[in-house]
Amino acid sequence: MDSLITHLREKLVEAASSAQDIAQAFERLHHHRTSLTDSNGILVRVSEAYCELLGYRPEELVGQHFAILVPKALRQEATELQADFIQKGAGHPSAYTIRTKDGTDIPIVLKAVIVTDEAGNRFKLAIVEPISSS
Repeated sequence: MDSLITHLREKLVEAASSAQDIAQAFERLHHHRTSLTDSNGILVRVSEAYCELLGYRPEELVGQHFAILVPKALRQEATELQADFIQKGAGHPSAYTIRTKDGTDIPIVLKAVIVTDEAGNRFKLAIVEPISSS
């Protein structure tokens, strides 16, 4: 998965010089379980595959704070980790738990990188994969 996130970031970086370019490049990654979060923790893009995993439609997630996808007991910590990651670009945990629309908690592997547009705005590009229980 490390090589996949590196590949995705490279695709975004080479194609992106503005927030609009980042959004357009992100759309080409629709088959991966990806999300793009701004520096305030707001989901600005989510892939169809990401939404399918979580039981949401994209329009239900875009514009929402990412913490709605985190079990309540973990939201404060997740919000602090997100802010720290956006600032430093490192230190995000790889094992994580997310909550689906129906309230099911799913253990995942999360890989994330920072993508910066020409104005210096920082976004977190994340890809998630469920951890199989088999």
